[in-house]
Formats: sequence, structure tokens, C-alpha cells
Amino acid sequence: MRDSVLADFFALARASVPEATYASCYWASVVKQDGDTIDVRPDDQRVPPMQGVRLTVGVPGVKVNVAAGARVLVGWSGGAPRFPYVHGWDQSENAVKVSHVVAGKLEWGAEGATDPVTKANELSALLQALITLLAALTVAPVGATLPEVPGKIMSAQALALTNLIAQLNSIASTKVFVDR
Repeated sequence: MRDSVLADFFALARASVPEATYASCYWASVVKQDGDTIDVRPDDQRVPPMQGVRLTVGVPGVKVNVAAGARVLVGWSGGAPRFPYVHGWDQSENAVKVSHVVAGKLEWGAEGATDPVTKANELSALLQALITLLAALTVAPVGATLPEVPGKIMSAQALALTNLIAQLNSIASTKVFVDR
């Protein structure tokens, strides 16, 4: 009987102040994302599915892509049902992808650590220098006798250097060291 009375009391309280439902945040599943808005299906049955909910990342200039099926937090500005927003997501590895950052400088890791974008540019310059040096080594000395390789005459070392140069050129041209 006591549980029934409490349930009735809470139902009456919710009915008398419908905005109380929107004073909390609720977990929801992402149906789809369209730019800076997300369609969600809240876990709590009191909250209906919503389309075009504004995504707030919390960091100016950052855009993210939230995977369909990811778990997000939905809240309402000022507790008003007409102002929903998504402001957080679960921490699973593939839930969110940062797709765009507008910033003059990026710093990653511990304070004072050099950011990986700068390191990638430095590494690219070093790879280009190494490629140039290795290319110079593939030139055979005058008068050297080299075994024939199909289509080319080169030594085994020159062939290995040529393959290494090709691999380094491929790496240097992508500049995606941060992702690998």
C-alpha cells in the first residue's frame, strides 16, 4: 500500500509540474546525425524521441560526428521542453569522431609536450632528406658490374634502397602519422 501511495504522489507531483521531467538529463541512443543536430531516442519512456536536437561539444571550433547507436546525454536549457540539446556521450572507442578543429595551435598530451601535428611536419621533412640521401646511394659507381634484375640492372642493395625510397615516399606524402 505504501509503495502505491508513493507512486501516486510522485505521479501527481509530475503532473502538476510537467517541466520537472526536463530539469534532468537523460541517456538516449543516437538515431542519426545531420551536421550539428542529432535525432535521439531517450531511454526514459516519459521523454519522446526527438529530431534535430542541437549538439553542444563544449569546446569552441570543434565539430564531432557521433555514431548511430551511440549513447548520449540529452538535457534541456532552462528546463524548457522546446530547448533540448545533446551535451555528452558515452566513452566507447567508436562513439565519437572529432571531424573538425578550428584553432591556431593544438596541444596534445602533457603540458609543454610538442603537438603531433608539428612533429608530423618535422618527421615529413626528415623523411624527405632521408629519401634524397638514399636516392643518391642508388647510383652505381662507374665501371661496376651489377647482376641483372628483370627490367633493370641493379645490385641487391640498390634494389633494396629503391624499395625503401618508394615506401618512404608513400609515408611522407600522407602526413597521417598521428592516426597510425
